[in-house]
Amino acid sequence: ESPLQFILKNRSLRISYYLVLFMALSYIIFRGKRRQKIIPIVERNENTSLEYVATVSQLFEGQKQHKKLVRHLEDIFYHFTKKRYFLDRDLTDFGERLSRKSRISHEEIADLLFEFDRAKKKLNLGDDHLVILNKHLDSFYKNCK
Repeated sequence: ESPLQFILKNRSLRISYYLVLFMALSYIIFRGKRRQKIIPIVERNENTSLEYVATVSQLFEGQKQHKKLVRHLEDIFYHFTKKRYFLDRDLTDFGERLSRKSRISHEEIADLLFEFDRAKKKLNLGDDHLVILNKHLDSFYKNCK
């Protein structure tokens, strides 16, 4: 007689045998699955662009390096136009295409580009020029579509 037949003939051993089978099957079903790590809670990103602007402006204002600030603003402007409107700054009709895509008048775009050119050519930039350039940039960013 085999060991399994011996276990099945004896009532208490048979109940124990079935109980072990049931427990093993339950373990396979409920605990045998692959366990995943708990997904951590990710904090929301904060908008730090205003802090960035304040830091950069304080840096350039303290050093009175208006030309570097204008160059930095120009890089940000051209990066924005390239990312949003897929326009390269080296295009001959950049102003016209930007005007069409952003739905801002060609005169306003031309004024803004003229201010960038004027800043490049001037040796010493004053605060008044930065204010004018900033007004043009603010107008562009607020009205672009």
